[in-house]
Amino acid sequence: MATNSAHRWHQWQLALLAAVATVLGGLIAGFASYFATREANRAVLERDQRNERLDARSAARLVDSELSDIGAILRSLREGDLGAARLASELKQLPTTAWTANQQRLARGLGSGDWQTVSQAYALGGLLPSSLSDSARVLTRGSPGDEASRVRRVKTQQMGFVLKNVGWAQRDLRRYQ
Repeated sequence: MATNSAHRWHQWQLALLAAVATVLGGLIAGFASYFATREANRAVLERDQRNERLDARSAARLVDSELSDIGAILRSLREGDLGAARLASELKQLPTTAWTANQQRLARGLGSGDWQTVSQAYALGGLLPSSLSDSARVLTRGSPGDEASRVRRVKTQQMGFVLKNVGWAQRDLRRYQ
């Protein structure tokens, strides 16, 4: 009887040991899974953030390059001796493809103040087709006798304002390059 009772005691100890091992194994596996998942999620988040920064950087570079081209064109137009119709035509053809293609990425990647400066260079600065049509209207409206004054006004006032906005936008974009 003593052997049978010792045997039961031994079986009970083995059963308890198996139960504890099972629970500990589950806990260890659970913690390992939790930390592995957390680490994988962190890696994905870091990758996504890095990709967004790279997207914003490339968008900033493309728009900065476009603004450089626009600035060069505007300076050339200001110094040139074009008539009102030709100047209006040239203003309507300023490139905005980089802005159109990248404004969403810049909206996500730039800080609020920088976004305002860059978007206003295009919108308020007169680089978008709707704004450029205002300059074209000024140039083409009126009598042929005051064409020179209209051209001078667009060159000094509107183009000067646009060039200032282009410079500010480029300054802010270069922070992201």
